[in-house]
Amino acid sequence: MLITENIVKIQDLFDSWREAGHTKLANGVELIGRTGGDDGDPAWLHALFPGLEPAGLDALEKETGAALPPQLRAFYRLIGGMSLFHGAFCMFGKRRRGIRTGIAAVQVGDIVELNHEIDVLGWRPPEAIAFAVNGWDQSVHVAGMGRDAREITRCDRATGRVLEVHASIYECIRDRLYRLDQLMLG
Repeated sequence: MLITENIVKIQDLFDSWREAGHTKLANGVELIGRTGGDDGDPAWLHALFPGLEPAGLDALEKETGAALPPQLRAFYRLIGGMSLFHGAFCMFGKRRRGIRTGIAAVQVGDIVELNHEIDVLGWRPPEAIAFAVNGWDQSVHVAGMGRDAREITRCDRATGRVLEVHASIYECIRDRLYRLDQLMLG
């Protein structure tokens, strides 16, 4: 499937989830799929974090010690991270420091901490970068492990054993979104 077709499918799914309600916070975080919260404090199924500027991407690369492959870098320009279905799939990003309360406390998972954890386990190649986690099995999605820089590899978090390979970041995200949508809402 072409990159543009994958992007359209991803956007279509986000749009269908927005039918259950959505709001955008002052910090640019979009919350989608209102659940409960009749007491004035709603819960949300999904959070999409604002894209990163080039300086933020450069800082992210420096802090993780790995260059972002071009497709992952482009994706982070659009979406700086996400948490779907209350954390069933989380794409990590550049976390903002400081203490926040209430709805402003919703933040992206820290990609630097994720990569540090994988480094401690000893299996991440220096040119690779872990960027997402599946909540149900804690497997990680890693860019830069395959022969092709566009490939995304899903690995066992503890051992690095390859579980699945996607041809691109867009295919990976599309597959995760549709699989979760079918599991959670189907």
